[in-house]
Amino acid sequence: MHTASAQSNAYEINCEIKGLESGSLTFLLYISGNFELKTLEARTDAKSKIKFTGSEKLRPGMYKIAMQGGKTFNLLVDKQTRIDVKADIQNLIPSMVVLNDAENTAYYQYLNTVEIHQSKIDTLKSAIRNAKTTEDSMQLIKEGNAAINKINELKSEFINNHPFPLLTKMINLSKEPAMPAEKLEKKMSPSKYLAYYKAHFLDPVDFNDSLTMHLPQFQEKIGAYILSITTQVPDSVWKADKYLITSSKNNKEMNEYLVGYLTFCYDGSRINGMDEIFVKMATNYFLKDQVYWKDSYVFDRIQAKVTDALPLLNGNKMPTLILQDKDGDWHSVQDGTGKYTIVVFWDPDCKHCQQEIPVLKDYYHRVHANGVDVFAVDIATDKEIWTKFLEENQLDWTNVADLNRQFNLFKTFDIVSYPQYFLLDKDKNIVAKKIDLESLMRLLEDRLASK
Repeated sequence: MHTASAQSNAYEINCEIKGLESGSLTFLLYISGNFELKTLEARTDAKSKIKFTGSEKLRPGMYKIAMQGGKTFNLLVDKQTRIDVKADIQNLIPSMVVLNDAENTAYYQYLNTVEIHQSKIDTLKSAIRNAKTTEDSMQLIKEGNAAINKINELKSEFINNHPFPLLTKMINLSKEPAMPAEKLEKKMSPSKYLAYYKAHFLDPVDFNDSLTMHLPQFQEKIGAYILSITTQVPDSVWKADKYLITSSKNNKEMNEYLVGYLTFCYDGSRINGMDEIFVKMATNYFLKDQVYWKDSYVFDRIQAKVTDALPLLNGNKMPTLILQDKDGDWHSVQDGTGKYTIVVFWDPDCKHCQQEIPVLKDYYHRVHANGVDVFAVDIATDKEIWTKFLEENQLDWTNVADLNRQFNLFKTFDIVSYPQYFLLDKDKNIVAKKIDLESLMRLLEDRLASK
């Protein structure tokens, strides 16, 4: 029998989780894109029970219940006013029982039956990435395509047997594109298949329905599309970003979310050239159109980061860099005559630098005759440590330092870690930056081989 106060609540979620410590704090979180918004918090009672109640109805979508030790489980909320669940914290999802809600009962049945087949597809994807030959790739693609077809059939069958609107939307979002088998029988290149896969990957996403972004499969879909399926070069990512923004233009909530997500997605990226995406997203969308959650602090921060990033975009000339060597003579990176110049910002007291600079030295000696120079900038302030390292390692390239920190190198060149590398062409235009030494050497080898 419900009490009068319980009846006045717009919703009630009761959880009995065996093994959950008494007094532990538990959160009810609302999924919104890649955010988890705190809706309510409660403490476990002496019988491992938790109750969430509120006087206003919950917004439809997926909610996450987060408990001690990082344990979580999800509930679909549509029009329910009460949901009761029981589970064992040591075996959370398989043990989950929903007592009075058919949609969440079906949801956990789905997780414990259909969704377990996803692991086979994930294994095949990994194998495709590591395949050595085109024939191997196509064989694995055919196996993967068949597996996707099979799981999509299982998902459709599950929807037919459990036609709950929110669950249906969630399951459809999780589907991946499968090419008709008869097309795969013909001779086909992996690239053509992958183009088909990408072209149809977002087919299940309804960009006009805000509810879509409150299911975790939406963010999984968008994140995979941008970060995995799209080739990680600026032109390809920018095209994909514009497609997503255009697709969501008629839905204010989703459009504003995507503008923010896609702007920050490449803020501080370590992938060469992707700062261009951050700058383009910020200048074309984020700073141009107010988004609902943006305050003046965020706006000013993004504007400042764009201002700092613009001079360092690939293709731009390296900002002026004129510093003194250990004898007090001045050297400018712009004066170098090499076909390529590696600029490295480093600290002789940094263990990572101590390991990497000798590797760079060996590489420099192999390629210097091909027109590769090194301009090494000490960003520390101890001249004795610097000169000792130079002498002990016999570094015979241009060595300079800003021992008195006169030139604000950290801000000018966005140095957040070191060693930090820039690769310049003969005109001192930036070819690459903020990449690891192995990637830099591989890029330079490819360029030298193509000349």
